[in-house]
Amino acid sequence: MGPTPAVSVIVRTKDRPALLAEALASVAAQTLRGLEVVVVNDGGESVRDVVDALPPTLHRSLVDLQPGRGRSAAGNAGIAAAKGSFLLFLDDDDLLLPDAVERLLAAAPSSEAVVYGEVEAVRYPDGERSQGTPWRRFAVPFDATGLLFENFIPFNAALLPTRVVRELGGLDESLECFEDWDLFLRLSDRLPFVHVPVRVAEYRILGTAFVDGRGGEKRQLRGRAAVAAKHAARFSPEALARVTHWVKHNLVERQLGQLLPPLERRIAELEAERTALSRALAASTAPTVSVVIVTLDGRHHLERCLPALFATTGACLEVVVVDNGSRDGTLEWLEASWPQVKVIPLANNLGFGEANRRGIAAARSEWIALLNNDTEVEPGWLEALLRPMLTDPSIAAACSVLELMHHPGVLNAHGGGMSWLGYGFDRAFGRPLSMLADEPLLHDVIFPTAAAMLMRRSDFDAVGGFDRAFLMYHEDVDLGWRWTLAGRRVVVARDSRVRHAFGGTTATRHGEAWRARMGMRHNLRSLVKCFGVGMLFRALWNLAKLWWRRRAFREAATAVAWNLVHLPGTLAARWRVQRRRLMPDGELFARGLISGAPIPPLPPELPRRPAWDDLTGLVESSTLLPGHTSALGRLGPGWYPRENGETGWFRRTSPRAAAVLRVRPRATGRLTLRLRGAAPNQAVEIFCNGRTLETEVSPGGRDVRLPVAADAHGALRVELRSVAVVPHERSRNWDFRELGVAVEAIAFRDDTAAEPRPAARVSVVIPTFNRWEILQETLAALARQTYPPAEVIVVDDGSTDRTGDGLPRWAEAHRNELPVTALRQANAGPGRARNLGVAHATGELVVFIGDDTIPEPDFLAEHVGAHRGRSDPAAVVGFTDWDRDRMRVTPLLELVNSEGHQFGYGLLTDGEEAPYTCFYTSNISVPREVLGPEPFHSAFAEVNWEDTELGYRLNLAGVPVIYRVTARTRHCHRLDARAFVRRQRRVGRQVDTLLRLHPTLANDPAMGLPSPPPWSWLARCVVSAVAPPLALADRLGVPVPRRVWRRVLRAAFQAGRADAETAQHRAPEAAG
Repeated sequence: MGPTPAVSVIVRTKDRPALLAEALASVAAQTLRGLEVVVVNDGGESVRDVVDALPPTLHRSLVDLQPGRGRSAAGNAGIAAAKGSFLLFLDDDDLLLPDAVERLLAAAPSSEAVVYGEVEAVRYPDGERSQGTPWRRFAVPFDATGLLFENFIPFNAALLPTRVVRELGGLDESLECFEDWDLFLRLSDRLPFVHVPVRVAEYRILGTAFVDGRGGEKRQLRGRAAVAAKHAARFSPEALARVTHWVKHNLVERQLGQLLPPLERRIAELEAERTALSRALAASTAPTVSVVIVTLDGRHHLERCLPALFATTGACLEVVVVDNGSRDGTLEWLEASWPQVKVIPLANNLGFGEANRRGIAAARSEWIALLNNDTEVEPGWLEALLRPMLTDPSIAAACSVLELMHHPGVLNAHGGGMSWLGYGFDRAFGRPLSMLADEPLLHDVIFPTAAAMLMRRSDFDAVGGFDRAFLMYHEDVDLGWRWTLAGRRVVVARDSRVRHAFGGTTATRHGEAWRARMGMRHNLRSLVKCFGVGMLFRALWNLAKLWWRRRAFREAATAVAWNLVHLPGTLAARWRVQRRRLMPDGELFARGLISGAPIPPLPPELPRRPAWDDLTGLVESSTLLPGHTSALGRLGPGWYPRENGETGWFRRTSPRAAAVLRVRPRATGRLTLRLRGAAPNQAVEIFCNGRTLETEVSPGGRDVRLPVAADAHGALRVELRSVAVVPHERSRNWDFRELGVAVEAIAFRDDTAAEPRPAARVSVVIPTFNRWEILQETLAALARQTYPPAEVIVVDDGSTDRTGDGLPRWAEAHRNELPVTALRQANAGPGRARNLGVAHATGELVVFIGDDTIPEPDFLAEHVGAHRGRSDPAAVVGFTDWDRDRMRVTPLLELVNSEGHQFGYGLLTDGEEAPYTCFYTSNISVPREVLGPEPFHSAFAEVNWEDTELGYRLNLAGVPVIYRVTARTRHCHRLDARAFVRRQRRVGRQVDTLLRLHPTLANDPAMGLPSPPPWSWLARCVVSAVAPPLALADRLGVPVPRRVWRRVLRAAFQAGRADAETAQHRAPEAAG
């Protein structure tokens, strides 16, 4: 018996063996292997030969119902026979796209969710199946209210948990139709629904069909009546009101928004295209396109890229892969797995531009498409690029809309933009993909994003192709600029969609500094080539000022030196560009092709959780403060970095932004948003779970309230749509961002009053290692608490002093004063010791303290009081001061306790939220329910960063860290300056563990990590030379300016990072 399949595809059929064979072929072509297909023959002619023809890689079974029993009964027979954890129903006249099941399964948060994608309905005239016409696309994000009105979830695009479907009794066999709608309504009471905004199947309309009403209007009416009768209890007056509101504000708007504007545009476009298309398509309805892909050690990318590429529709493909000297077996894999691909092997890395030149030279077609190896194309991507270029010869290149592969629904690029100092950027990076609904079919841009673009070979050659002096980066900016100056158009095609693993090829080989250095030198060469004389001198002068302000002296010197070496070639290229120029610089600015910004506008931040609107992992929390780190896991696309204003921290949005809150399931109440406009009377629309509010806000700000209802899983999905404001256009402040509104808070008030929290039982967890003497004082202080703990769990982390014997004896001697549980483990670090303590904790509140921190008598009472006053779960961090009666507190120790080098208490405000970096396990309390079984990550075998990592994950879940200054402990840890400098170096060595787990933290302002120094040895030298005399001065009480200590501690941290980097480089050598 083989392994249990993850997914069972159930195909119901009757007397359509040819169609069945096509449907099953689409199942066999799935990129996910090990599927099960269950064919249910509902009383039709034998299909045994069709099923037996399936490849052996599929688990297959045939259920033959004679006589037939109807659609629902056939479906239930398939459900009974299925062995997979998930079910997917496929009609015998429909098709799955090759990566459908893999994409859906990858998006499933667990085996307890319904995951559905989108379906394209395609009409085929007179039953002809070779050439269809797209009719409409089905599936929208899940909305429980909308599901009461209509079924918007395609049955052939949904993964259904097998166990739950069986528990609900499967399909209702009494229903003549709409059995899928009925099942979804029942499933919505039990499970979350996850919408994957990608096309996964094709619904084929062969003649008349049920979906468009022409295949049985009366049957549809009977079916709707039957479903409404079965679910009549759902249609309360309040529910009917919500449905009416949903239809008015969502369905009608969506249908009109989807149908009318495209139809109006298409009528005009088709008339213009008719003559040109008839000529262009006379020779062939499917032109041949040569797709050139450059790769370097990118086999893992090509394994996703090529299957999607060969599913392209609307063109014949020649695929040329140029290998830039890979060492990962790419060439051998291509030869064995993709013999139809033309491979151009290069001995060394010649760079992006030159490698593409080689591929274009080897290609056969006049039509050339460039595609990054870290992309996945939609089947119609190339057709949407060809269409405008076939009808408009003035278009030199068309590029695709790029969606971030690892952030579904978020834009990577809507074509290329350029600042007036020559810096290229991805237009609309980080904004919601939904913004494209407001975009025209084609949009003119300055350059095509070369990750996915189409051009004619003759147009490429006419302007000299990619600049051969460029190794990597800026090639597409330079090429598009030259095309535009020559009077040609460059466009981005809204309907051409490609998913891109942004930075996938270079991110692991080169850092951001290398990318910036390449772009800087190539940008300078482009300016010299392409700008007119007046604009050139203005740009060069302002570019020099920019470098000066940024103190980019080293980078500037490198860029200038490289350009001086290449100056003769640059001037020759300039002569050629200017000779062909048809468009003046002023027109480029007037048409918006070049931005008035000197540098690219700051883009919105990417969501910290790729599946940001999935509730998995989120706690129930009714408040979202976008400017604080506890909001990070609940913010979707469209949010700019946080800012601090007069009223506190906040975030600005792009014209579209989204967020999610998790509250009590089906809770009703009022959503309050504290908003400020970027301009007077700025219009904003607020959407939440089918409710809509249109209003205006001004810079002074105001609270906006909206009655809302959470769905069955407690989700409140909020979307903000604002009129765009560019601040520089109003106040000349050099802020060229397209802004929506500023959001200080989003809060939900439940109509049902929250029950008062009972008094919490407190479990105190203390890890200890070789500190028996001070540990006794800590335990004695816990015995004097005004709020006694339910238990104190001390975990001995392999101590070699008297802790092993002394702790059990102390616990026994004081059992009537303090309930102590003594545990012991082999030395594995404080994080794992705390995990062991948490595993034995029975209290509702877990308090972590250090073995050398002595709590004040009201310490636990203050922690409990802080939690009792909150309706949502939170971590509460108290204040830990030095034990001033027993220690000499030097100026350095004052500094490190207040500015964040060890503790940042001087940066915190009592009662307000602290960043996750202040999750100090020497004095913090957390509800047991949010910690999980092993809260501290096992990757940390030593002290440092394990608490920050847990604080970050709790913040992502929606748990804030709140500062309570009156929950006090005294830190009795004798520490001199030399020891603390050594500590900082150790912290620097160990931060890489944190960054490997959470790479985005490297640039997180809350972390405040200094950039790596250009010369690591310098940091080591500074620490070695300066630390001893400064330590002596600190010990003798000689004043040392704080700025000096800051620089020394920074250098110590960098020296530690350099130590870690050296160790990583030596490890492979030692292994060899």
